[in-house]
Amino acid sequence: MTIFVAAHLPLFTLLVALVASRHLKIRRLFRLAVAFFLVAHGVLHARFQNNPAYEFSGFLSSSLIFGGAVLGTIYLVVEWTRRPVNGLEVKMLPIQILVHPLRLDAILLAVISIFSFTYAEAAEFHCPLGREVSTNLGQGVSMRTCIWEKEPSVFVRTGPLELIKNGILILKTQTDQAGKLHGTFTSWNDQGEIIENGNYVKGLKEGPWFKIDANGKREDLLFNGGSLVEQ
Repeated sequence: MTIFVAAHLPLFTLLVALVASRHLKIRRLFRLAVAFFLVAHGVLHARFQNNPAYEFSGFLSSSLIFGGAVLGTIYLVVEWTRRPVNGLEVKMLPIQILVHPLRLDAILLAVISIFSFTYAEAAEFHCPLGREVSTNLGQGVSMRTCIWEKEPSVFVRTGPLELIKNGILILKTQTDQAGKLHGTFTSWNDQGEIIENGNYVKGLKEGPWFKIDANGKREDLLFNGGSLVEQ
Protein backbone atom coordinates (compact mmCIF):
# COMPACT_ATOMS: atom_id res chain seq x y z
CA MET A 1 0.00 0.00 0.00
CA THR A 2 2.80 2.43 0.92
CA ILE A 3 4.58 1.80 -2.39
CA PHE A 4 1.28 2.24 -4.26
CA VAL A 5 0.62 5.58 -2.55
CA ALA A 6 4.21 6.79 -2.92
CA ALA A 7 4.07 6.07 -6.66
CA HIS A 8 1.18 8.53 -7.01
CA LEU A 9 3.11 11.51 -5.65
CA PRO A 10 5.47 11.93 -8.66
CA LEU A 11 2.50 11.16 -10.91
CA PHE A 12 0.49 14.03 -9.43
CA THR A 13 3.56 16.29 -9.58
CA LEU A 14 3.95 15.55 -13.29
CA LEU A 15 0.22 16.06 -13.87
CA VAL A 16 0.27 19.46 -12.17
CA ALA A 17 3.27 20.46 -14.27
CA LEU A 18 1.50 19.42 -17.49
CA VAL A 19 -1.77 21.26 -16.79
CA ALA A 20 0.27 24.36 -15.95
CA SER A 21 2.63 24.03 -18.93
CA ARG A 22 3.66 27.18 -20.83
CA HIS A 23 3.02 25.29 -24.06
CA LEU A 24 -0.54 26.19 -25.02
CA LYS A 25 -1.45 22.92 -26.79
CA ILE A 26 0.00 20.70 -24.05
CA ARG A 27 -1.70 22.75 -21.33
CA ARG A 28 -5.09 22.66 -23.02
CA LEU A 29 -4.83 18.94 -23.90
CA PHE A 30 -4.04 17.84 -20.35
CA ARG A 31 -6.61 20.17 -18.78
CA LEU A 32 -9.24 18.61 -20.99
CA ALA A 33 -7.94 15.12 -20.12
CA VAL A 34 -8.17 15.89 -16.38
CA ALA A 35 -11.68 17.29 -16.81
CA PHE A 36 -12.82 14.17 -18.73
CA PHE A 37 -11.25 11.95 -16.08
CA LEU A 38 -13.00 13.80 -13.23
CA VAL A 39 -16.37 13.43 -14.96
CA ALA A 40 -15.89 9.74 -15.81
CA HIS A 41 -14.56 9.09 -12.30
CA GLY A 42 -17.68 10.64 -10.76
CA VAL A 43 -20.03 8.71 -13.06
CA LEU A 44 -18.39 5.38 -12.16
CA HIS A 45 -18.63 6.11 -8.44
CA ALA A 46 -22.28 7.11 -8.81
CA ARG A 47 -22.90 3.87 -10.68
CA PHE A 48 -21.39 1.64 -7.97
CA GLN A 49 -22.07 3.56 -4.75
CA ASN A 50 -24.94 1.25 -3.78
CA ASN A 51 -22.76 -1.83 -4.09
CA PRO A 52 -22.12 -3.48 -0.68
CA ALA A 53 -18.39 -3.49 -1.40
CA TYR A 54 -18.30 0.27 -2.05
CA GLU A 55 -15.76 1.88 0.30
CA PHE A 56 -15.96 5.62 -0.50
CA SER A 57 -19.16 6.70 1.25
CA GLY A 58 -17.49 9.19 3.61
CA PHE A 59 -18.19 12.92 3.35
CA LEU A 60 -14.61 13.80 2.36
CA SER A 61 -14.42 11.10 -0.32
CA SER A 62 -17.84 12.02 -1.76
CA SER A 63 -16.97 15.73 -1.78
CA LEU A 64 -13.75 15.12 -3.68
CA ILE A 65 -15.24 12.63 -6.13
CA PHE A 66 -18.48 14.39 -7.03
CA GLY A 67 -17.17 17.91 -6.51
CA GLY A 68 -14.40 17.13 -8.96
CA ALA A 69 -16.96 15.73 -11.42
CA VAL A 70 -19.00 18.95 -11.22
CA LEU A 71 -15.92 21.13 -11.78
CA GLY A 72 -14.81 18.92 -14.66
CA THR A 73 -18.25 19.21 -16.28
CA ILE A 74 -18.26 23.01 -15.95
CA TYR A 75 -14.78 23.20 -17.41
CA LEU A 76 -15.77 21.08 -20.43
CA VAL A 77 -18.91 23.16 -21.03
CA VAL A 78 -16.90 26.37 -20.92
CA GLU A 79 -14.28 24.96 -23.31
CA TRP A 80 -17.03 23.79 -25.67
CA THR A 81 -18.72 27.19 -25.76
CA ARG A 82 -15.36 28.86 -26.47
CA ARG A 83 -14.69 26.82 -29.60
CA PRO A 84 -14.28 28.81 -32.85
CA VAL A 85 -17.14 28.90 -35.36
CA ASN A 86 -16.08 29.55 -38.96
CA GLY A 87 -12.73 30.78 -37.68
CA LEU A 88 -14.27 33.25 -35.21
CA GLU A 89 -14.64 32.99 -31.45
CA VAL A 90 -18.29 32.65 -30.48
CA LYS A 91 -19.86 35.28 -28.29
CA MET A 92 -19.43 34.62 -24.59
CA LEU A 93 -22.39 32.79 -23.13
CA PRO A 94 -23.82 33.49 -19.65
CA ILE A 95 -22.08 30.44 -18.15
CA GLN A 96 -18.72 31.73 -19.39
CA ILE A 97 -19.34 35.15 -17.87
CA LEU A 98 -20.34 33.46 -14.59
CA VAL A 99 -17.42 31.08 -14.21
CA HIS A 100 -14.61 32.92 -16.01
CA PRO A 101 -13.57 34.98 -12.95
CA LEU A 102 -13.25 31.76 -10.94
CA ARG A 103 -10.38 30.61 -13.16
CA LEU A 104 -11.51 27.02 -13.56
CA ASP A 105 -8.05 26.00 -14.65
CA ALA A 106 -6.75 27.03 -11.22
CA ILE A 107 -9.60 25.12 -9.57
CA LEU A 108 -8.61 21.97 -11.49
CA LEU A 109 -5.08 22.39 -10.16
CA ALA A 110 -6.50 22.66 -6.65
CA VAL A 111 -8.51 19.45 -7.12
CA ILE A 112 -5.37 17.60 -8.24
CA SER A 113 -3.49 18.93 -5.21
CA ILE A 114 -6.26 17.78 -2.85
CA PHE A 115 -6.21 14.29 -4.36
CA SER A 116 -2.42 14.26 -3.91
CA PHE A 117 -2.78 15.27 -0.24
CA THR A 118 -5.41 12.58 0.30
CA TYR A 119 -3.13 9.88 -1.12
CA ALA A 120 -0.23 11.10 1.03
CA GLU A 121 -2.44 11.05 4.13
CA ALA A 122 -3.50 7.46 3.36
CA ALA A 123 0.15 6.39 3.56
CA GLU A 124 0.04 6.87 7.34
CA PHE A 125 -2.04 3.67 7.64
CA HIS A 126 0.39 0.76 7.55
CA CYS A 127 -0.26 -2.96 7.86
CA PRO A 128 2.69 -4.75 9.52
CA LEU A 129 1.11 -8.07 8.49
CA GLY A 130 -1.39 -8.91 5.78
CA ARG A 131 -3.19 -6.39 3.63
CA GLU A 132 -5.36 -3.36 4.16
CA VAL A 133 -9.12 -3.78 3.82
CA SER A 134 -12.02 -1.35 4.14
CA THR A 135 -15.62 -2.19 4.92
CA ASN A 136 -18.69 0.02 4.58
CA LEU A 137 -20.66 -0.34 7.83
CA GLY A 138 -23.53 1.89 6.69
CA GLN A 139 -24.76 5.34 7.75
CA GLY A 140 -21.57 6.97 6.50
CA VAL A 141 -19.30 4.78 8.67
CA SER A 142 -16.47 2.71 7.22
CA MET A 143 -13.88 0.51 8.93
CA ARG A 144 -10.26 0.32 7.84
CA THR A 145 -8.08 -2.50 9.17
CA CYS A 146 -5.67 -5.26 8.15
CA ILE A 147 -6.43 -8.89 7.36
CA TRP A 148 -3.67 -11.45 7.78
CA GLU A 149 -3.77 -15.09 6.66
CA LYS A 150 -2.31 -16.60 9.83
CA GLU A 151 -2.71 -20.12 8.53
CA PRO A 152 -4.06 -21.49 5.24
CA SER A 153 -7.68 -20.27 5.03
CA VAL A 154 -7.46 -18.82 8.57
CA PHE A 155 -7.72 -15.04 8.45
CA VAL A 156 -7.14 -12.73 11.42
CA ARG A 157 -7.76 -9.01 11.82
CA THR A 158 -4.47 -7.59 13.07
CA GLY A 159 -2.63 -4.27 13.23
CA PRO A 160 -4.28 -0.82 13.11
CA LEU A 161 -8.06 -0.45 13.15
CA GLU A 162 -9.93 2.77 12.36
CA LEU A 163 -13.56 3.80 12.08
CA ILE A 164 -14.29 6.77 9.83
CA LYS A 165 -17.65 8.56 9.75
CA ASN A 166 -18.36 10.92 6.87
CA GLY A 167 -14.65 11.44 6.33
CA ILE A 168 -13.89 12.05 10.03
CA LEU A 169 -11.87 9.63 12.18
CA ILE A 170 -14.04 8.55 15.14
CA LEU A 171 -12.12 5.53 16.50
CA LYS A 172 -8.53 4.34 16.40
CA THR A 173 -6.94 1.31 18.06
CA GLN A 174 -4.83 -1.80 17.39
CA THR A 175 -5.32 -5.57 17.38
CA ASP A 176 -2.71 -8.24 18.08
CA GLN A 177 -1.88 -11.33 16.02
CA ALA A 178 -4.71 -13.19 17.73
CA GLY A 179 -7.20 -10.57 16.56
CA LYS A 180 -7.72 -9.15 20.07
CA LEU A 181 -7.69 -5.45 20.91
CA HIS A 182 -4.20 -4.58 22.10
CA GLY A 183 -2.81 -1.07 22.57
CA THR A 184 -4.14 2.45 22.87
CA PHE A 185 -7.86 2.93 22.23
CA THR A 186 -9.22 6.38 21.37
CA SER A 187 -12.64 7.48 20.12
CA TRP A 188 -13.88 10.90 19.05
CA ASN A 189 -17.29 12.51 18.56
CA ASP A 190 -18.42 14.10 15.30
CA GLN A 191 -16.78 17.38 16.33
CA GLY A 192 -13.37 15.73 16.66
CA GLU A 193 -13.32 15.81 20.47
CA ILE A 194 -11.96 12.79 22.36
CA ILE A 195 -14.77 11.03 24.27
CA GLU A 196 -12.97 7.85 25.37
CA ASN A 197 -9.35 6.89 25.85
CA GLY A 198 -7.53 3.99 27.44
CA ASN A 199 -5.46 0.90 26.82
CA TYR A 200 -6.17 -2.73 25.91
CA VAL A 201 -3.92 -5.69 26.71
CA LYS A 202 -4.80 -8.89 24.83
CA GLY A 203 -8.46 -7.94 24.54
CA LEU A 204 -8.90 -6.66 28.12
CA LYS A 205 -9.05 -3.09 29.39
CA GLU A 206 -5.99 -2.27 31.47
CA GLY A 207 -4.91 0.77 33.48
CA PRO A 208 -6.48 4.24 33.55
CA TRP A 209 -9.37 5.09 31.23
CA PHE A 210 -11.63 8.09 30.87
CA LYS A 211 -14.98 8.69 29.22
CA ILE A 212 -16.79 11.94 28.46
CA ASP A 213 -20.58 11.82 28.14
CA ALA A 214 -22.82 13.90 25.85
CA ASN A 215 -23.02 16.63 28.51
CA GLY A 216 -19.24 16.98 28.69
CA LYS A 217 -18.92 15.27 32.07
CA ARG A 218 -15.69 13.31 32.45
CA GLU A 219 -15.49 9.96 34.24
CA ASP A 220 -12.09 8.53 35.19
CA LEU A 221 -11.87 4.75 35.50
CA LEU A 222 -9.23 2.18 36.40
CA PHE A 223 -9.11 -1.37 35.05
CA ASN A 224 -7.09 -4.42 36.00
CA GLY A 225 -7.26 -7.43 33.69
CA GLY A 226 -10.56 -6.20 32.22
CA SER A 227 -12.19 -5.68 35.62
CA LEU A 228 -13.15 -2.26 36.93
CA VAL A 229 -11.21 -1.32 40.06
CA GLU A 230 -13.17 0.53 42.70
CA GLN A 231 -11.62 3.88 43.60
